[in-house]
This record gives sequence, C-alpha cells and structure tokens, in this order.
Amino acid sequence: IAAMGGGGQPFTLPRALLSQGSGLLYFVARATNGAVDELYRVTLPGGTATRLTTTSGGISGGLVPLGADIYFAATHDTSGAGVIGRELWRWNNAAGQAQLVTDSINIGPASALADNNQIASITAYNGAIYFYATTRADTRELFRTNGTDAGTVSVKSLGSGGFFANFYVSNGLLFFSAKANADDPEQLWFTDGTAAGTKLVEQTLPLLTGTLTVKVL
Repeated sequence: IAAMGGGGQPFTLPRALLSQGSGLLYFVARATNGAVDELYRVTLPGGTATRLTTTSGGISGGLVPLGADIYFAATHDTSGAGVIGRELWRWNNAAGQAQLVTDSINIGPASALADNNQIASITAYNGAIYFYATTRADTRELFRTNGTDAGTVSVKSLGSGGFFANFYVSNGLLFFSAKANADDPEQLWFTDGTAAGTKLVEQTLPLLTGTLTVKVL
C-alpha cells in the first residue's frame, strides 16, 4: 500500500482493513515497530497513506463505519479530556479530526471499553452506534450513541456481573447474547434501540421432539 502512492507517511503492521465510501481504505498500523497503533487512510487507486490519529496509548480496534465517520476504541490520556482510559472515539470525516465520543460512562482514568469483548461489541445499527461498556458504578450496560457525549444513552443494564456478546443485526433488529451473572448461561436478546424494545428471547429445546420454540418474553 505504501508503495502505491510513492511518498506517503510510512507505516508497518497494517491490520483491520476497512473499505469505506468511494475509493477510501482505512486501517490500523504503526509508524514504526515500537510505536502504538494508529488510524491510517489511503485514497484509492494510487493514493498515499495518511496517518489520521496520534494517540498516547494507541487504537485497540473496533473500526466500524457509520455514514462517513469511523468509530474505534482508543487510549489517549493526553487529549483535551485529560487522563482517560480506553474509550469510544470517532474519525469525524467532515471535520477532518478524531473526536472523543464520551468519557461520561466511566469518567477519569478507568476504561469504559475495558476488555476486548467490549471493543468487539461496537456495532452500527439503525443510524447509531451500539456497544457494551463498564460504568463508573461497575455495572455492565448496553449503550447507544449518535457520536456525541449528549447523545450517548444507556439502553439496558445487567448489573455488575453482566456480560454482552455476539452482536448481530438482522431483520431490522440488533441481536446479542447476554447474561446477568458469571455463572448464568448466556441467553438470546434483541433490541430495537429502546429500553422498552430490549427483550429476552425465550428458547425451549425439548430433547424428544427436537423442535425449537421461540417466544418473546
């Protein structure tokens, strides 16, 4: 990729390639082997690589497009927000800059996106970004955001032992598996983006008949 443009910003170890729009390729890479991961972009065909971010702790992944913007998890405790943990950021394409979406979920040096499963939960659905995060009160909650701090709201909380995974959009709904406690089995849920529209799907698997009954609780 670097050779295509002949003189773009150097990088190594590219990963998480994301094609977006007409002839745009976003990816995570490092300026040198010892550097942290940053967001890069190439305009195809024949464009040069441009580094879009300069963070203190690097980008942890989760590149998800919404409109012309790119959402990702990053650690950047030298930003204008001060010392913060691993949080949700977006590349605002219109403004040409990386912007912190919110630090209000787990304010301060603690991370809202505390583990890789939370990073993997970042999903675009119905014109918004959904993700599960750890709050300052140590609860695990499903959040929805329009890309702003004011527009980031909790959709569902499962308490301090909660766990969400396997986010998948189908038939106009966002499905995911979740459990309220570590010892509980994971169950199938769906949401339409509202608290009232976030419901458990009851699953019954009779051993003798082999049939599957699905009922919305």
